[in-house]
Amino acid sequence: MHKLILISVVATAVIVAGCGGSSDRTLTKNQVIARGTVICKTAEKRVEKLPQLTVQHPFAKGTSAATHATARRFLAGYADALEYSRAGLSTLAAPKDGKQLLDGYLTDLSRIVTQFRVAAKAPDAQVEGAAQKAFGMFDQASSQTKRYGFPKGVCASGSS
Repeated sequence: MHKLILISVVATAVIVAGCGGSSDRTLTKNQVIARGTVICKTAEKRVEKLPQLTVQHPFAKGTSAATHATARRFLAGYADALEYSRAGLSTLAAPKDGKQLLDGYLTDLSRIVTQFRVAAKAPDAQVEGAAQKAFGMFDQASSQTKRYGFPKGVCASGSS
């Protein structure tokens, strides 16, 4: 009877070890890009659903309070979409190959999200300048996704 219990325990241990009992869930670079593409495209769809601006300078003299409110909602929504992307990408267990680029992009996205939120709440005279700064930061950060290997236009890769 003891022999059967011992065999059962050993067999169970072997099965668990062979069936992903390991905590290493590192993805391949191609898997990170594939899953990251889905995450970023979902974030892009969120941006497309935001109220779109109909004027180039929504805080110019003579623009309405409604235009100002639409611009602020757009900036806040853009921040939310980037945060969704950042949070999703950060869950991917990237391999060492290129991980520094992906981690750099995620760190930058955190700062960019904050900058968009600052822009959305800034006094009228400062909104556009703060938003331009955020978009500029995003353009610079996106060079990392391009170098990581994301397709052009995905996670802002190659869009700058």
